[in-house]
Amino acid sequence: MMLISLILLQAIQPLPAVQAVAAATTVKPKMVCRTVGSTGTRLGSKRICALKADWEQREFQDKQAIERMSANTNEHVGSD
Repeated sequence: MMLISLILLQAIQPLPAVQAVAAATTVKPKMVCRTVGSTGTRLGSKRICALKADWEQREFQDKQAIERMSANTNEHVGSD
């Protein structure tokens, strides 16, 4: 009976190689720090740290806002 319990206990525990692969595939999100300043001044800059994915999302949103403003400007120029 004791031998069966030991065999079952060993079968339940993950192998060290499996644990090593699982640890290697766990990737922590990368933090990126940037200095962000106000337009027209060097004194108002701040250092902001965020996840890389957050910076990419912010850049995407900024690009969309610029495209919307550009489209609105072009509409007003043609209406004169």
